[in-house]
Amino acid sequence: MPAQIADRTLAGHATFDTGRPGPAWLWATARVEGGPSPWRVWPQHPEATRLGWQEAGKDHLVLGLGEVWRGGPSELPSLLALLDSHPGLVALGGPGWPGDARQEGGWIVPEWVWQGSPEGGVGTWQWQGRALVGDGEPDWQAACNASVDRFLGAGDVATPADGPRWTRPHLVQGKDRFLAGARRVIGEMTGDGLAKVVLSRDVTLRTTGRADPWAVFRGMARRAQDSHRMAWQDAGGPVWVAASPERLCAWQGNRFVTEALAGTAKTRADEPHLGTLDRPAAVSEQAIVQSGVRQALAGVATDLVEGHPVPTAWQGLVHLKATLTGQLAPGRTAADLVAVLNPTAAVAGAPSHEAQAWITFLEGRPRQRYGAPFGCLGAGGGVLAVWLRGACIEGEEARVTVGAGLVRGSTPEGEWAETEAKLSAIVGLLGSDA
Repeated sequence: MPAQIADRTLAGHATFDTGRPGPAWLWATARVEGGPSPWRVWPQHPEATRLGWQEAGKDHLVLGLGEVWRGGPSELPSLLALLDSHPGLVALGGPGWPGDARQEGGWIVPEWVWQGSPEGGVGTWQWQGRALVGDGEPDWQAACNASVDRFLGAGDVATPADGPRWTRPHLVQGKDRFLAGARRVIGEMTGDGLAKVVLSRDVTLRTTGRADPWAVFRGMARRAQDSHRMAWQDAGGPVWVAASPERLCAWQGNRFVTEALAGTAKTRADEPHLGTLDRPAAVSEQAIVQSGVRQALAGVATDLVEGHPVPTAWQGLVHLKATLTGQLAPGRTAADLVAVLNPTAAVAGAPSHEAQAWITFLEGRPRQRYGAPFGCLGAGGGVLAVWLRGACIEGEEARVTVGAGLVRGSTPEGEWAETEAKLSAIVGLLGSDA
């Protein structure tokens, strides 16, 4: 039965100036009653932008379909202005890894937002439309009805399964390069200079037949309750999915919270929340990350309060995490907060510019979404996580990126083992063990 329009609320009458050349727009939202499960809509629209977000520990999934506004990685100030001017609008996205030539990432206001339970049985659809200012009185009802017919009015499609079984054709793929890079970096860590570099590597997984990436994400959303779950697909492109243990930042008004997370160990049966995180390299790595976050916030925050590092479990692994809270300084915004935190020493290193130079030199390929922020934003607040522990899925292959933080006292073989432990956990979240 076709979805019915339950109500329609114009989300403010003020025009929105993007601050860039181009037209101004009027915005409206409408709630759809009786809409289908998103998992029955998603397979029908591979040509549309599709996004997913679920915050760690929360049984609330947010999905975006299509787009009516897209801003580049640097246009967060424009997006925040839009959201504050039009309460009720929802945006998803995030900037890519800094300095990548392809400028991966961006901020998107989807045409449709679905919010509800991960299984998709209970939730609401919201249409988010816009019209040119000065182009006559918008017929919001007609525009919404047309979008319902286009996106939600198609026939029924079976809900996908939770993901395939993956195999790993090359058990030591990239090992020689990773070990050589690790030795080179560790050898440079002398005196007061380079303190940390996060070195990443890619691993290719394969499955029999074509994988349904959104089925993978649906299963991940259920299995990874301790993670921030994220998905991104540009029209017709591969699907990026992740289940990250790390929140970059969250804010409401002028108050914010961020995290310093580093160090990795497998959990132990006798002390499952400790593992081997008492080793000096892990303690040193976390201290470097926390110091880097503190220094980054110096110019944008006041009343900063730092917690002590505590062991935090994630999918059979354990990390050291400290929480930092504060208030944005006068004249500063959430856009400034994101700018100074991306990337943190947790995913780049310290000093940041020197570490990023080593990453570019040793990894030899753009990071794209790996290590970059992604999340969900609305009027006055938002949450962004760091894109970690995930894969880029296309056809029969999934490209998984894993990394390890090299500090003084690290060993190349030890850091390789850390990436292997992370890889094993990710493979389990993608469908089944390889």
